[in-house]
Amino acid sequence: MRVCDLQAGKNSRPVSIKPAPARSVRLRAAIARRYGNTRMVFLFILYAAAFGQTSDYERGVALFEKGQLDAAIPPLMRSTEAHPQDSRSWKALGVVYAAKGWYELAEPPLRRACDLDPKLEDACYYEARALYALNRFELSLEALVRAALAAPKRWKIHLGMAQALEALARAQEAEQEFKKTLALARDSDSQPGVAYGLFLVRQGRFEEAVAPLQEVLQRFPESADAHTHLGRALLERGQIEASTAHLERAVAMQPASAQAHLLLAKAYVRAGRVMEAQPHFEAAARYEQASQAAR
Repeated sequence: MRVCDLQAGKNSRPVSIKPAPARSVRLRAAIARRYGNTRMVFLFILYAAAFGQTSDYERGVALFEKGQLDAAIPPLMRSTEAHPQDSRSWKALGVVYAAKGWYELAEPPLRRACDLDPKLEDACYYEARALYALNRFELSLEALVRAALAAPKRWKIHLGMAQALEALARAQEAEQEFKKTLALARDSDSQPGVAYGLFLVRQGRFEEAVAPLQEVLQRFPESADAHTHLGRALLERGQIEASTAHLERAVAMQPASAQAHLLLAKAYVRAGRVMEAQPHFEAAARYEQASQAAR
C-alpha cells in the first residue's frame, strides 16, 4: 500500500485551514476579558482549540505513513464513528487493516467507502482487492466494475478484473482484460506484462509466454518476477541453460522467494547439477514455511 493511497480523491479533498497565530488569539482573549465580555472569551477559547487540533483522520493517516499500523487504527475508528459519512475515514481504516493482512476486517470499511463515494480514488478498487484476497471473486469483479465506471482508464482496475476473471475460469474474457491492461499501461510499469506472462504460463501456453516476458525485461531488467516466470516458461520448453540463467538472476534479486529457489533447484536437476540443487530445495521449503506462518 502506498502512502498516497490514503489521500482523499478529487471530489472529497479536505479543506486546509491554517491555525490562527496563538499570540493573536491570546491577545484578543485578553482584550475581551478586560472589557468583561465573557461570551467573547468563551468563543476565543473554542476558536483556539479548534484551529490548533489535529483530527483523528489526520492523526491516523500520519501514523500509517510512519508504519505504525496498530497505533493508526484507534484514531481512524474514532473518525468513522464521529463522521460516519466521511468516505476517506472508512477507506483509510480499511487500508490499514489490509496492510496488516486482515482482509476480513478490511472489506466492510472499504465497502462502506465505495458505497459512500464510488469516485473516491481507489475506494472501490481496494474493496475489490480485499474480496479477491478472500477468494470472493464474483463480488470482487462487481466492485471492479464500479471502480471502472469512475476511472475507466486506470490499468490497475482492468488488471484486477483480468485476475478475477481468471480465478473464475473465464480465461477468454480474462485475456481480453490483460491485453486492455497492457494497452492502458503503455510500458509505464512492469506489472501488466508480468501478469499477462504468468497468465499464459498458468494456461500452459509456455511458448506464447516467452515473448511478453522478454519484452518486460527489455524495459525493466530488474523485474525479479519477470525473470522467475520467464525461467519457468523456458524450463517447461526444455531450454535448460537459458532457464537457469534467468532463475539464478531471480534468486539473486529475491533471495527469500520460495518459488524462485524451487524452480532453480528443478533446473539444476534437469541440467545434471544435483549437488547444486539441494540447497535451493531446502531454501524453498524454509521460505515457504515462513510464508505460511506469517499468514
